Amino acid sequence: MYNDFVMAGPAHDPAGISKEKDVLKALKNIASKEALFLSRPDDSGTYEREKSLWKAAGIDPYGPWYKAH
Repeated sequence: MYNDFVMAGPAHDPAGISKEKDVLKALKNIASKEALFLSRPDDSGTYEREKSLWKAAGIDPYGPWYKAH
């Protein structure tokens, strides 16, 4: 069994990641441009994977652009 992770965003692509193949580069673009990122901090496997990807990108996501609900 495996999971696919997909990033979805608005058509105007404020982070400039629509054609990015490297998830770590995409996360770095999101953070550097402070483009809105919505997370679901529910201790699921998906959330744990998200946290590991932020860590691998060298980013501690916080601020008004990172919404964890």
